[in-house]
Formats: sequence, C-alpha cells, structure tokens
Amino acid sequence: MIPEKLSIKNLQKGIHDPSLLRAEFKRIINSGSPKNINKALNKRLYQKKYNNQFDVMSQDWDNLIILDGFRYDYFEKYNDINGDLKQVISQGSHSTEFQEKTFVGKKFHDTIYITSNPHSPRLIDDNIFYLMESVYGKDRGSHPREHYPERVIEMSLPIIKENPNKRHIIHLMQPNVPFFGPTAESIRERLFQEEDIVFAGMEPSDLPSSFSPNETVGELKEACEKGYISEKELKKSYVENIQIALNYAKKLLNEMEGKTAITADHGDMFGEPLPPLNFKHFSHKRDLYVDELRQVPWLVIESDNRREIHAESPQKDRTVDEGIVKDRLEQLGYLDYV
Repeated sequence: MIPEKLSIKNLQKGIHDPSLLRAEFKRIINSGSPKNINKALNKRLYQKKYNNQFDVMSQDWDNLIILDGFRYDYFEKYNDINGDLKQVISQGSHSTEFQEKTFVGKKFHDTIYITSNPHSPRLIDDNIFYLMESVYGKDRGSHPREHYPERVIEMSLPIIKENPNKRHIIHLMQPNVPFFGPTAESIRERLFQEEDIVFAGMEPSDLPSSFSPNETVGELKEACEKGYISEKELKKSYVENIQIALNYAKKLLNEMEGKTAITADHGDMFGEPLPPLNFKHFSHKRDLYVDELRQVPWLVIESDNRREIHAESPQKDRTVDEGIVKDRLEQLGYLDYV
C-alpha cells in the first residue's frame, strides 16, 4: 500500500526538492512488483473520482438480478431488455468488496438472497437476510458448470413463489468466468490438444489417467495474460457469456412479479490499461478504480403489480462446507487469480 506520507502535500514538497521524490519512489519500487505498485498508486490517486458509489439496497425494487462482472459499456451495447437504463458506480471492483460494502454488517430481513457467487457463503452470516441460499450447499466434487446458471434458476423459482412478501436478489455468475460459449470451449480444447494446458475445474475424469499437464491456468483471462490466446478471442468469449446472462435474466423476468432492477457487482478488464502506470490489466482485483471495473448498469423494469413487502425474523441459512466453497473457488480459478 502507498504510505500516508505520499500525500498531495508531500508530493508538492517533492516538486521543490526532487531528491525527496526520487528517494520515496525508490523505496516503493524496492518494496514490490511494478504491477502491485501500480495498483497501490491507482487506489491512492483515483479513489476520490469514484466516491459517488451506488447503494443497490437503498433503491426501490421488488426483485434485483445481479449479473456478475457485467461492464456498463458492454451492457449498453448488447442488452435487449426494455427498461430505464443508467450507468452507476459500483461499491466494489470485486465481489468480496461489493458484498462487504453492500451487505455485511447490515440487516435486510425483508430480503432473500439467492446466489451462485462462491464468495457469498464466506461473507454472509445468518442475520443479514431473511434467507440466504447458495448453490454451494450440497454436492462437493461435482463439476461447476452444473451450477451455472441453470441451478440458480431452479433454486430461485420455488423460493420466489413461496415468498411473495419478500424482496428477492438473484445473483448469477454470468457473464463472469467460467465462460461457457462455443469460443471458450474451442479455446480450451485447442490449448489442451496443442499445448497440454488444462484449466482449473477440469475433473480427473475429464483427463487421460497418464496425462501430465504442461500448465494449469485459472481461466481464459489468465491464458490471455500469459499469451496463449488473443484479447480479441477473450472478448468474444465474454460477449458469448453476456448472451447467456441476458437470456437467463429474461427467464427470471418472466417468472417474477413486481418492479425489477438488473445490475452488476463490478465490471471486468481484458487487457485495458490500468492507470497511472498503464500496465495491461486482466480480471478484477478489489480496491481498483477505473471505469471498466466501477461503471456498472442499473436497468429498471417498472411494473403496475407491486408486491407488499414485510420483514420477518431470519431463517437459518444453509450450512455450507468450507471445503466445498474452496473447491469451487479453485475450480473457477479464483484462489490464485482474480
């Protein structure tokens, strides 16, 4: 982290005495990698620009669909759901940061949160929502694609029908990783066949018993950063996941009564420069401040049929095995690469 003494006031002193500035930057450079230094500088220099953060829980809605990692510019281009769209500033550049600032330490006993985000079970305790349901509660060891996004929809619909007097949040992982479209599948197959590269989340049954991978990568963004695929291929895979996300959002809209909002917890980066040093950045680390990560959609679909919402004492949430959550994070490439 950039020290407090590297303030605007002290930077002004450094302008008058460049030796002070050189000494401080030399100390910083010796303390970490250039990319980590860039991230620390980014927070120090750009955080105030994004101070006007949007609190989704204080808005008027009956249903909230969170599409994970959906950048505003891509949403504006590809969304075909009718509604009132505006760009807002997310409270996080990563799911953990968004959930900590939006949910943790607060009480929403009129709300049910249904999530496929693997960080939720570790962050959300029993007293935040009336009910929190996660797809990570049962079958440890199963392939993660079984849970995306069909499992979330299957879990959501009966809960929605059984609880008409609650606000509902449905958090889908799409368009975030893993990418499911034909381009992503083709890339994974190509890298496996030509480079002996496997992706985190491939079960042992997916691989020959004698196979020894040349490398295991977390997901396509990591493969792109390492030069195995192009940024064009990566972005095409993301767009295909966008179509999946929007299709399932439409399915939910057809089943839910009341006023609905669609948003994202954060955006994503696919090689765009991260200021101020402008290193290419992939994915979405927390505490970063750049449009690609902080600008998210807020789409409101009005309804004449509003529901009457009541708060009640929370139901005990499903107990989730920490090992299951760790497995899912690893399968999605989250433990070492976010």
